[in-house]
Parts: sequence; C-alpha cells; structure tokens
Amino acid sequence: MILQIRQLDEAGFDACRQGLIALLIDAVANGASVGFLADIDTRQADAYFDDVRRAPCALQRRAGDLDR
Repeated sequence: MILQIRQLDEAGFDACRQGLIALLIDAVANGASVGFLADIDTRQADAYFDDVRRAPCALQRRAGDLDR
C-alpha cells in the first residue's frame, strides 16, 4: 500500500472534514493516543476540527514543515 500525504487548502479541508472526523473517532476508539479520551463522539470531534479550521496557520505550510 502506498500512502500519500497531501496538504489541504480550505476547500480541501472542508471536503475532507467528515472523513477526518470519522478517522479521528475510529483511531481513538481503537486505542490511538492522540489526546482524546476513548468516548469521543462526533460532536466533540467536529468541535476539534472547528478549532483546527480557525487556527491562523492550520491550513498554511510553514517553511521547513515537510523538510524535516
């Protein structure tokens, strides 16, 4: 399997949002330690991605981010 990491612009983020919410909930439910408790629900995940969406540089690449 080949994995691909893509940087999302605002439209891409909005288009992928529901999938990101589902991925976060699934990851936490299956034991991933990503800063959420196992009982995270759709509302909480949606609120988290609201914060991500509003973050000033969440959707902007900073110099060197992918070069490390």
